[in-house]
Amino acid sequence: MPADVEEAKEYINQISHYILYLYGYLINGQKAVVTITGIKIFFDICVSNNASISKFWFKVKSILDTREDRMKVFNLLGAKAWAYNILYTMKISDQKASGKFPIAYVFPPEKDLENKRPIIGLDFAFLYPSIIMTYNLLPEKMVSTLLKADELKRENKMLHSIKFKYNGNSDYMPWK
Repeated sequence: MPADVEEAKEYINQISHYILYLYGYLINGQKAVVTITGIKIFFDICVSNNASISKFWFKVKSILDTREDRMKVFNLLGAKAWAYNILYTMKISDQKASGKFPIAYVFPPEKDLENKRPIIGLDFAFLYPSIIMTYNLLPEKMVSTLLKADELKRENKMLHSIKFKYNGNSDYMPWK
């Protein structure tokens, strides 16, 4: 999955957060956007003033394009985000910003055995279509706020509520 990257600043509970967007394509040309908050660096970047920006992006994309490294980065990201009660989403945000990034060399993560907790790798190339077919869901059609759900109800749109427990708390209700 080739990745394009954008960054933005969003406010979550009146606190400014740096958001990193990774763009890529899934099956049948469907575009996926992963929004990442609570970022921890999973590989080292050394900035160099004389390297070209194209070489920098080639190095970043080569790490994210190989299946093993991409899955490791996404799994580590998910595990770290979960530890801070943060979920990252595939839903596209309206707040986007793009810009130039400093030139850098990227080094792949050190390979090591994780003994503290198991890290499970999911193959999203097969999981994503399976979820769509089973539940007839599309992330870009999900409504995540009550205000938007009420607005769509006033337009006589048919909405289906989905309830689930998160972190042992009360039921959360997105609408489809």
